[in-house]
Amino acid sequence: MEDVLAALAGLVPDIAAITGAQADGMTRDDGWRLLTIGRQIERLVSMGEVLVAYFEHKAVLNESGFDQLLALFNSTITYRSRYQGQRDLAALIDLLVLDAANPRSLACAAATIARELALLSEATGHAFAWAEAGYFLRSRELLLVELCRRDPQDRYVNLLERARALVAAARSLSNRLGLRYFSHSEPLRSQIV
Repeated sequence: MEDVLAALAGLVPDIAAITGAQADGMTRDDGWRLLTIGRQIERLVSMGEVLVAYFEHKAVLNESGFDQLLALFNSTITYRSRYQGQRDLAALIDLLVLDAANPRSLACAAATIARELALLSEATGHAFAWAEAGYFLRSRELLLVELCRRDPQDRYVNLLERARALVAAARSLSNRLGLRYFSHSEPLRSQIV
């Protein structure tokens, strides 16, 4: 796993440069919105699946799994600055799932998708709603209690259920956007597998 993380870390500067050039130089039109929505959908799907895998297999319960999950969400520095080295699953869930100020959290991705969809709908006159973002509008404290609830087998059932629902909704949205805004010369296949 260390080799994989090192290889991914080597790609980060190049990808960040591409994203920065796109964010800095592209007009904020419908194309930019679709690009932003697509990037956030990909983030939500990949991070949601990673979260499910680490919690479902209980890898997050050991020190290396905990640290790997933070690294994969690019949130290690933020976590350490807030929690001073404590390994607390509730704090981890709060940062990676519910913290809308963390650009790598599921809540931030969902909010960005909802905001850009609203603007795209307004500009094009084609209504696209994404109800899943509404989940995060409830009290953050109540959501955290709900997501930290475990079953007798020590599984985070509500967290797993919510993450899976977000991933499924993001995939569905991707397909609906693809059908609406892109022409297809071949039968449409899911863009996010």
